[in-house]
Amino acid sequence: MKRAFLVARRELYVTIRRKAYLLTIFGMPILFGGIFVIMGYFTARSVMKIRPKVIAVVDSSGVVDTTILRNLEEEARENSVLGEEAIEALEQRLTDLNPNTKTLVSEIFSGFRGAVSLLTMTNADSAREATRRGDLDGALIVSGDYLNTGRVWGYSQSRSFIEDDESPAERLLRQTLVLSLLKDQNLDPGIQIRILRPMHLRAFEVSEVGEEFEETGVASEIRKFALPYGFSLLLLMSIMMGGGFLLQGVAEEKENRVIEILLSSLTPDDLMTGKVLGLGAAGLIQIIVWLGMAFALLTFASRSLMPGFEVPVDLFLICLGYFLVGYLMIASLMAGVGCLGNTMKESQQLSTWFTIPVVAPFIMIMVILAEPNGVIARVFSYFPLTSPVTMMLRLPSQQVPWWEVPLTFVILIVSVYLALRLGGKLFRLGSLMYGKRPTVPEIWRWLRQA
Repeated sequence: MKRAFLVARRELYVTIRRKAYLLTIFGMPILFGGIFVIMGYFTARSVMKIRPKVIAVVDSSGVVDTTILRNLEEEARENSVLGEEAIEALEQRLTDLNPNTKTLVSEIFSGFRGAVSLLTMTNADSAREATRRGDLDGALIVSGDYLNTGRVWGYSQSRSFIEDDESPAERLLRQTLVLSLLKDQNLDPGIQIRILRPMHLRAFEVSEVGEEFEETGVASEIRKFALPYGFSLLLLMSIMMGGGFLLQGVAEEKENRVIEILLSSLTPDDLMTGKVLGLGAAGLIQIIVWLGMAFALLTFASRSLMPGFEVPVDLFLICLGYFLVGYLMIASLMAGVGCLGNTMKESQQLSTWFTIPVVAPFIMIMVILAEPNGVIARVFSYFPLTSPVTMMLRLPSQQVPWWEVPLTFVILIVSVYLALRLGGKLFRLGSLMYGKRPTVPEIWRWLRQA
């Protein structure tokens, strides 16, 4: 074991002095931080950009009361729901309307939230045609049998999949239709408001300690999902980078036949153990630095943006445990696989047998989050290669039975032991083997013989 530690120390010393390693450990956070800042800047500009919309309303049923629309317009102006810039953009949009379209407009109601103007028109075909030409942004047509069917047709140039189920214009028409139907009922104004907005829900959930309720919000969601999701991404990145260092080191030494010299004074087990510990430690140092940066950023955000935000220690320790055992298991297998290929390219191809299962939970993330105790989530939790990421994604739901955490840890610890044994056998078998790449049946036969 002493020789293994000597190998580990040398591998760690050589790796952390590489310029590429230092550039990765400090440059990657700066690069990704810069990308997120730039993306956030342009996203904010895109979101804040004023896009005034002019929508035609055609009432074929006679239900819509334009007096109500006028009252809603006056209320919107009194509450100043739009800034001066939005008002100017909306007025310019109305000025640029096609003169032929203007002649078909009965009334204009403008200044609503979302920089929306509603134009009442009497001809549905004209409204559709103006929308098709792009003169109008859309048309809402209330059918003649609306009282019996409730049908309203909506036409638009295009509709993004990220938009709400109901646009501002549609919500405004819905509000107008409800008030128009209620106008002859002599209802108190307060009752009318409650009919339009029946409730303002504030949701509470049981806190982490389970002794009291806390309000559900952005902070609680981030606290639950940021740590597990972040650790899952870190595990994937560490396997791609730290495990990549390990795979590359083993494959290059075999390709250059340096491994023959090393094995003249070391046993295959000592060499493999040393490489796993040394290159694995280099990868873990990288991850620890990134975790420190992320924790500092999270602490700053919690104090300045989300006061009261706290990192759950128990969840942090559980995720850290899954991360460590998952990383050690994959690193051991990669060290063994690195010796089976004759070139770096062949070794990378063989390593996909272990890296693809790690990515699989991310591919099925929507299914896992929707059903944390579903069949797929549980199967992935009990399969060693997918277990760490799957369990970290399941934990925030607080629906995971308590016994599954120790059970999966036992499975993973046994898997780490088996991975070390298997990786050691693969390393011994492949370290001095040259020529063609072995097939799976050959590898299986050698493992049984070993």
